[in-house]
This record gives sequence, structure tokens and C-alpha cells, in this order.
Amino acid sequence: MLPINIPILVYHQITAETPPANFGFAVSASQFKSQMRYLYENNYVCRSLLDILNASVDEHPPMKKTFALTFDDGYENFHTYAYPILRDYHFTATVFLITNKIYMQNDPKREADKRYLTWEQIEFLHQNNFSFGSHTCSHPRLPDLSREKIQQELADSKVCIESRLSCRVEWIAYPYGAFNDDVQKIAETVGYKAAFGLRGKTSRYNIRRQICYRDDSLMNFTLRFTRLYHYFERLRDETEIGQFLRKVKHRFIRQRGSK
Repeated sequence: MLPINIPILVYHQITAETPPANFGFAVSASQFKSQMRYLYENNYVCRSLLDILNASVDEHPPMKKTFALTFDDGYENFHTYAYPILRDYHFTATVFLITNKIYMQNDPKREADKRYLTWEQIEFLHQNNFSFGSHTCSHPRLPDLSREKIQQELADSKVCIESRLSCRVEWIAYPYGAFNDDVQKIAETVGYKAAFGLRGKTSRYNIRRQICYRDDSLMNFTLRFTRLYHYFERLRDETEIGQFLRKVKHRFIRQRGSK
């Protein structure tokens, strides 16, 4: 049994102020805090991915009012803004790292939204019960690569994090949520226990997550925790009519864009 009814949220950047309109995946620190406060005050329990997936494997009863937090890319503002809020509410999270970015020099003059976590920050967070997974070495669209390059992106990033943190890395999040059958098979062969995507039929190597956006109101955020929302996701991603409606929507968007 997979955790299809447990919300697994994915954030990217947490910024000091309201991010500009072109930062659709960024969320302000005040917005993030109000979301976490809502969950805390309504008795939701933040679980690690390991806890959730172990419970799924063991076929325990569904964990009510449970959720998990993930952050893609490994931006430095996770440490600056998200970590203090999560610490105050006793929440945890998994950060999916682009390992080549960690080796980049973080020039203090570089804009905050373009700086990435350093190994020192990652080690500090790991010591404080935050976990880490792979987001590949260089963040490519994996289905566009050869099988050899896919394996390199998945395996090298895994080894890099494991050697630095002296722990097993069992999860990968696909860049852009993009994958195909080859990507899934290679992820399993390389040694990942599960992989996380954004769309499509749920499987062990495509566990669906919910992106949190700049424009999410608190009401929109709370809807993610309802049964109706999960039924809608399954209709959209796992039924023929859902796939048909998505194609119609994309065709409509392309036609409008060409006018």
C-alpha cells in the first residue's frame, strides 16, 4: 500500500518577502509560517518520509491528520527561513539536493534566491533530524537523456550525499517531475527505495506530491488535506477521462497562446 491519501507537500524557495510574480514556486516566510501554524493548531502530525513509507509497507492503518514536507533544489533560504519555523513547530522535512550546486561557490553578493545550501549547513540540518534525498547532479529532464547519463545522474548524486553524510540515501525526486519507464527502472537498479514525482499514476517510483505555490491562499492550502482533493488528483492522473481532460486543457492553452 502506498501513501496516496497522505499529503506530501513540496516547496522550492522560502523568501523573506512576497516573491515576484515570476517566482511561482516561491513562498514567502510569512505565508509559510501561517500554513505551518494552521497545521500545528489543528493537530496535524508531521512525519518523515521514512515513517510514512515504512507504515505503507507494513500495511498499518492510514495515519489520520498526517502529512510530510519536502523541499526541492536545496536553496540556502531553506536554512535561513524554513528551518526556524519548522523547528518552532517541531516539524521535519526532507530536502532533495542538486549535488553539483552544492559545490558552487556561494558568493555573499549573489542574490539570495540563487544561493544553495553549503555542506556545513546540510550537515547541521542532518544533525537536527532533517533528511536528504537526491534531486540528481545537474537537474536535467531525465527522459531526454541516454540510459548511461540517467544512471550517472542518479547514481553519482546518491553516492555524493551518502559519502558526505554517512547515511543511506533512499529517495529521489525527479527534476520537473519528469520520468519514463527507463528512469523508474534505473532508479530501482541504482538502489533507491522510492521516487517522487508530481503527476501521473502513483507507484513506488512515482509517489505523487503537491506543489505549494506563491499564489496559494490559506483556504486553497487547507483543501489539500481533504478527501475530495485526493479523489480529484486520482481522477486527474489515474483515469482515462482525467487524461482526456488534461489533453483538452493543454490543447486549449496552446491554441490561446498561438493567437
